[in-house]
Amino acid sequence: MVKIVYLCIVIIYFSRIRPLDRNYMKLSNIPFVLILFLGWMFLSILWTAANFFSAFVYWLTSMADVFTILFFLKTFEIEKVLEHTLKGIIVGGVILAIIALFNGFNSVGRLGNDEFLHPNVLGNLLSMSLIGSVVCMYEYRYRYKGFRVVDVVVLSFLMVCLFLTISKTAIIAFTVTMLVLILFSRLTFKTKLFLILFFTGVFYIVYRYFIGDYITDYIENQRLISTLTGRTIIWQYTLYMIKERLLMGYGFLAFREVGPQVAAVRIGSAHNDFLNVIFNFGAIGLSLYLFVFITYIKKLLTCIFYFREKYEIETLMALLYFTYFSVRGLTEANLTTISFNLQLLTILMYLLTYILKKTSEDGIDIKSEFFNLKTRQNYQ
Repeated sequence: MVKIVYLCIVIIYFSRIRPLDRNYMKLSNIPFVLILFLGWMFLSILWTAANFFSAFVYWLTSMADVFTILFFLKTFEIEKVLEHTLKGIIVGGVILAIIALFNGFNSVGRLGNDEFLHPNVLGNLLSMSLIGSVVCMYEYRYRYKGFRVVDVVVLSFLMVCLFLTISKTAIIAFTVTMLVLILFSRLTFKTKLFLILFFTGVFYIVYRYFIGDYITDYIENQRLISTLTGRTIIWQYTLYMIKERLLMGYGFLAFREVGPQVAAVRIGSAHNDFLNVIFNFGAIGLSLYLFVFITYIKKLLTCIFYFREKYEIETLMALLYFTYFSVRGLTEANLTTISFNLQLLTILMYLLTYILKKTSEDGIDIKSEFFNLKTRQNYQ
């Protein structure tokens, strides 16, 4: 259901874009290590310990996600792909939030439904939409020195819905992401102060009138606090099982089927991104995943240090989403693949590679650009 909503929104937005007349966008901009990791991840369906039919259906949807993005990147300009993907994520988040509000709260007062749209899943999707909304607001502020009322309304609505899910991981990851925005963006001091007061005010209102009792009860439950809502127990049993199939893992979607079940409900992931990856895809998969992370960080830092002035919005978006998914991955994991949304990861790695190649084609040398950057800083 969630994938269908997002896919429909993105397709609607992309239907308004004219395809390129020439083969301008090259799929070679996607780093080879990412292709290797995706290949290994999808290849693991061959030795999965899960029910093959069930795993194969999830495998097909994950493949469709990746190939849809590859088609867009091959057909349209990366700037348009980025712009309309953001709009699709924001609109999709608003639609899901409205659906969740009509569907109501679960038995413990969290926005969402344990079977239809779990509060933690909803919290993750709303956080993705919120970051996209913040990036769009930042871009408008960057260009026109102001805020649009509709952007503030959408941001407020999504934020209230996020807090109502009481998805602790998503809320903490989003908060850390906003701190990174405040610390590393070029917003004025007044704007940063406004954002801090705005976020704090929205949270206080929701806490005071909606979620205060739940949070108080959670804090008073020492067992939930000491085990991070049972996560440390899951990690302990997961590590024990990993030793049995360390090299290649248990295969695609395996944790959901054969992973340690230490609760009354089925546990779909290891609740840690790296543990989940090594459980499903083995040490080989984890090594490739770490190389993907290192490649992403290297490209991101290069773009930030040398080309931030020209690609302010693009680098900020790549930084914020990387921060969010990295923090979220500490205590959450994806049911089928990785914590970092595969479509966004592919687009952002393509974007960073595209920026570096384009600046190289324009005759910009990183070493000389670094000298110019240091010179400018010395004279400021």
